[in-house]
Amino acid sequence: MNIREKQKQETRKLILQKAKECFIREGFLKTPVSKISIRAQVAHGTIFAHFKSKDGLILETIDLEMSEIGKAIEQLLTLSENVEDILRLYLELIAQKEDFFSVLARETPFYSLNLRRKLIFRDSVIRSYFFQKISEDNNAMSREEISSALNWLFGTINYYLANREMFVQSGSVIEKFSEAILATFKKIIREV
Repeated sequence: MNIREKQKQETRKLILQKAKECFIREGFLKTPVSKISIRAQVAHGTIFAHFKSKDGLILETIDLEMSEIGKAIEQLLTLSENVEDILRLYLELIAQKEDFFSVLARETPFYSLNLRRKLIFRDSVIRSYFFQKISEDNNAMSREEISSALNWLFGTINYYLANREMFVQSGSVIEKFSEAILATFKKIIREV
């Protein structure tokens, strides 16, 4: 790789890092691209040289976070036989990046239909890890029952993230409710 390509990669990483910081601080929808260019100390047009649109920048920022979580869960699937361990790790990962995922949960209903569809696809990758493991562990559960249990799980996590300020003044809402989420999810799976 030549020097120019390395510089382009570094600029892209810098833009993504600064965009994430801005998105966490102000939200995805309220952050103008011009603010990201100022924070990254690049020309406004440079951002569009790397990303086709603001939605593209948002999507790649989200992809990086989801990819990290997906890799961690995939790794745990090879190390653990226990759905509870995988879910506990997932909740810990969400809690570590809670500022980011809280903004995402609050704003998703207001994104363009195209961006929401892309987010749903990315979310389905994470869900598929859980679906696979639950299917292996609970042969008696139908696909619909597993899907319903996962809808409850992800809906609950999203609810707490979207309404974080209602539940905690400071700290992590996911940490606060993780044991209740785990206990209820285990109960749902056992009862089905």
